[in-house]
Amino acid sequence: MHNRVKVRHLVQDHLPNFVKDNFPEFQGFLRSYYGSLETPGGPADILNNIDQYVRLENLSELVYTTNTTSSSDLFSETIEVENTQGFPDNNGLIQIDSEIISYESKTPVSFVNCSRGFSGITSYKGQEDDSLIFSQTGVSTHASSTVVYNLHALFLFEFYKKFKRQYTPGFEEVKFFDGVNEKNVVSRLKDFYSSKGSTSSFDILFKVIFGVDVSIVKPRDFLLQASDADYRIVRDLVVKQLQGDPNDLVNRTLFQDETANLVKATGSITSVEEIIKDGESYFRLSLDYNPDLEQFKFSVHPKTKITAAVGLSQVWIDVDSTISFPDSGTLSVVVSGVTYEIPYTSKSSTQFFGLNVPIDIPVDTIVETPDFAYTINSADEEIRVKISGVLGELSFDRQGSNYYQEGDQVEIVSLGHDSENQILKSWILNITPEYDVAGLVKLTNNINGAAQYRVETFDSHVFTLGDIGTLTANDGTVYDVSVLGVADDRSFDVNLPANIPLINVKYVIRRGISKVSAVNLPELANMSANMQNMYIDDNNNTYAVSPSLPDYFNTPIDPKPLSILFSGQFNGDQLIVGSNPFFTGDPVWYSANNNIPPNSFVVA
Repeated sequence: MHNRVKVRHLVQDHLPNFVKDNFPEFQGFLRSYYGSLETPGGPADILNNIDQYVRLENLSELVYTTNTTSSSDLFSETIEVENTQGFPDNNGLIQIDSEIISYESKTPVSFVNCSRGFSGITSYKGQEDDSLIFSQTGVSTHASSTVVYNLHALFLFEFYKKFKRQYTPGFEEVKFFDGVNEKNVVSRLKDFYSSKGSTSSFDILFKVIFGVDVSIVKPRDFLLQASDADYRIVRDLVVKQLQGDPNDLVNRTLFQDETANLVKATGSITSVEEIIKDGESYFRLSLDYNPDLEQFKFSVHPKTKITAAVGLSQVWIDVDSTISFPDSGTLSVVVSGVTYEIPYTSKSSTQFFGLNVPIDIPVDTIVETPDFAYTINSADEEIRVKISGVLGELSFDRQGSNYYQEGDQVEIVSLGHDSENQILKSWILNITPEYDVAGLVKLTNNINGAAQYRVETFDSHVFTLGDIGTLTANDGTVYDVSVLGVADDRSFDVNLPANIPLINVKYVIRRGISKVSAVNLPELANMSANMQNMYIDDNNNTYAVSPSLPDYFNTPIDPKPLSILFSGQFNGDQLIVGSNPFFTGDPVWYSANNNIPPNSFVVA
């Protein structure tokens, strides 16, 4: 409890001088007497701290028992236990089996200098009879894992049980599951009583007592009733309108044709519900579902986002991810309300290649495949929709989340896997995050119309030396930047025009994609460099996505040819060819006079 003044500390100051001089032992007797009353759970302690003991949080956190960790014989002066926290530090009383033991001091896991076969108060007679039971005990042996009672907490334990009988009837003798916050349970049991008999009440009961989730089976839900024909199993799809009115889909069949990327699928639509998300209209379709039928294999139509602005006639596109897109095919983009379909011939994990872009495409534009699902209404009009990906099921550990219920709204903080693995955190990904700028400070004077500025961000950034990017003002003005140096995880230096406005302007900065610079290989300049992403599967296997092409800032890579042309006559099992690009141990092959198959060797 609170550090309040103890009577035993005041005895010396309140005794007359003649008592101090002539009866020094009497002074020590009074200190010991009041000290015994002021031990935790003692009469003086309870009276002085009654304002604290009536609080539930203090009563529920008291320690009443522990367990021995080793056996003790008749002469043991040290009692080993699991934990002594909550027991008095000095001159405490404990009970093991029927024996009362007094100890002088304690360690975190033992009671020291024990006096065996002590006497003291061991219990109360009952709820109606408030008298105490005083016991005289003898010395006995005790086995390991025996309960050790804190006799100083007897009164407070009875007080706590009376509190529970008053406010939580039926739970006064119940031991809650390990790990359950008893204070929270007792203080919130009003919710349990108010929902008694409901599914929620059973969930609460089994969770706090046994620590398990339960499924409540109600026989009434499975009774057969005459003319009862409203039971059906459905699967929901969330779609976006492409053509026609999706409300006309009710009681019609939805089709998905087979393509290079999709399998054929059909399903009967039982209901349609419009959903508004971020100002856009979506529709939830409920389809009759039979897990035994093969035709219900609708797929989410691939979708990604452009990460760098695309110019007219550009032959590649940088995107967030190409996962789920086919190796070659057609992309669909909407620019200024017009839909463009652009063929591509190949892809990497973050790029599409072999295009001829017919229009400038801004950053953050959505890229999709032309796939769609459709049906025909009564007027023979085709209704087209695009199937979107949605969160279908939520799986989480409910051990520490006892109050979540079905129907509660949740918010997704972030997508992906958050790992503390140092190997994963050490990679610098070639991605395009965007940051709000907290401050922009000019560091140098005007030099040929440019100056060096320090960019300060609210959040930790991923910029490194040599990175490129764009700084965008709230009026739409865009400035190209390159990183000249990194000060810390929330600030870095860039080059900008010397006259850029700094007052009453808000900026955001986006990292650009690092590209490959190679000697005599200009076609690699369109390729993304370095590490592009990391993936972790259900077995904690980690996959690193990279084109194996680095970016060394101002130093282009200079790949060497790994083949040579030589001639001569050779005897034995050695080919001596002179200067070559190979290393000892490299596996190589050669073809003599263009003979096929080649012969294999290992470089010595």
